[in-house]
Amino acid sequence: MSIGPTIVTDKLVVAADAGDPRSYVSGSSIVNNLSTPNYSGSLNNLANTIFNTSSAGFWDFTHDPTTDEGQFIEYSPSDLTQGDVANTITYECWVNRQDVSLDTTARIMSSDLSDYNGLHVKNNGTGNVVFTINIGGSSKTRQLTTSAFGSPVIPTNQWFHILGTATYNGSDTYSQAIYLNGVLGQETVDGSVSGTWGDGTTKAFGIFCNVEATAAPRDGFNGQIACYRVYNKFITAAEVLQNFNAQKSRFGY
Repeated sequence: MSIGPTIVTDKLVVAADAGDPRSYVSGSSIVNNLSTPNYSGSLNNLANTIFNTSSAGFWDFTHDPTTDEGQFIEYSPSDLTQGDVANTITYECWVNRQDVSLDTTARIMSSDLSDYNGLHVKNNGTGNVVFTINIGGSSKTRQLTTSAFGSPVIPTNQWFHILGTATYNGSDTYSQAIYLNGVLGQETVDGSVSGTWGDGTTKAFGIFCNVEATAAPRDGFNGQIACYRVYNKFITAAEVLQNFNAQKSRFGY
């Protein structure tokens, strides 16, 4: 389940799980938000979206890598997913890569990579996994590198838990970290930065797609997603491990 007795719920603002029947209604394109009911997502193409019941359920957005036209989930613009009001954001998901992506930057979860935040994978899905935020017009990135986690970081046909988290004090320092399966990849603690979070515009939030003014069916991660969460808080290492351990048996760990 997305929300259960062992999942961190403090400041949880988006939660969806294909294994939880509360997350959807049969025949509907709506993806119910288990933490903020009045802020739900939408499947862009219900007719071509595959729901698979293995691994307790996942959405299969695998697509032809030569067309870059995969399915995705879109949420309307909101401070909840941009992080600009709280000056903090966490993106978390369980994903399974099935193929390469046409675009060199394969987006998993994002609210406009260049202006706000995103989890994406370099080299068409075969390279480093990157968590990006934008403060003061400057992109800050932390990465799961191929040198530390193997190449590719995310092999095909295997489930992985990815979490990126960041916080900003609003004036001069920020902290940021990225984790794979509960293991820290890279972090910045009290780094120097100034300015505002994001560029002041409103952006949609997308799963497996490109986001500019709206979400578009391109540049997405090529594979499957079982569940995802967004927090308006900085997640500690202990909380990351708590969430990973809560669901790892479902995904073969």
